[in-house]
Amino acid sequence: MSGWEHKERIFHNNEYYQSNQDEEMIKRGDTRTPGQWKNRNFTTWLDWQCKDGWELFKIFRDHNSGSNACIFRRLV
Repeated sequence: MSGWEHKERIFHNNEYYQSNQDEEMIKRGDTRTPGQWKNRNFTTWLDWQCKDGWELFKIFRDHNSGSNACIFRRLV
């Protein structure tokens, strides 16, 4: 029986990506350094996160800190 796989990622102040994402980019063969992902807009970041069958499941926004915590899921 198939189930869902989930991941949580944080987009902060339009320039910070959670450190475990940097490790994920390296594992996936992304040759850009973590610093090259700074100053990307939120929609570009969401598109990147949705690659490989992931879909956006929920967004938690903190307007005071400028953080967006997102949960993504995909069928396994």
